[in-house]
Amino acid sequence: MLLYLRTFTVLALAVLSGMPMTLEAHPGSPCPVLDASDAAQRERLMNHVCFHAAAPDDPAHRAASPDELPASMEWQEARGHDLVFTHTDSVYWVHLHLTNSGASQGFWYLKLNYPLLDEVTFWQTGAERTTSLTTGDQYPFLSRGIDYRYFLLPVTLNTGES
Repeated sequence: MLLYLRTFTVLALAVLSGMPMTLEAHPGSPCPVLDASDAAQRERLMNHVCFHAAAPDDPAHRAASPDELPASMEWQEARGHDLVFTHTDSVYWVHLHLTNSGASQGFWYLKLNYPLLDEVTFWQTGAERTTSLTTGDQYPFLSRGIDYRYFLLPVTLNTGES
């Protein structure tokens, strides 16, 4: 299952402890798969995250969904570090490939620790479906789905799903 975030300002990504996750690799992504049912891997979430900063002249800047990203786009690994970007005109794409090797369906949240992001679009793509959620500080608070000061993005994976 593919997970993408598209943001226009600073981004910091974390997982709420004690909650699992899952997703699938984008072509050319160097990021390893995170087994959301493994608490130790969730603790090291940022070792599984890749990102791309798309300047206004970059084709990824104009992409409106992951399907529109160039196949040749170069992803950078977070290498265990939080993602903190400066205020620019760039669009930031963040990618996380998850799988659920657990014995039952899992439900987790991704937490973005910066509530002043203008726009966050979250895509979860699997073999059977693609869902998206768009929120941000330029949208009504209810667009977040969960009444919480930071952005909580829901991830649900069936047993064996990626």
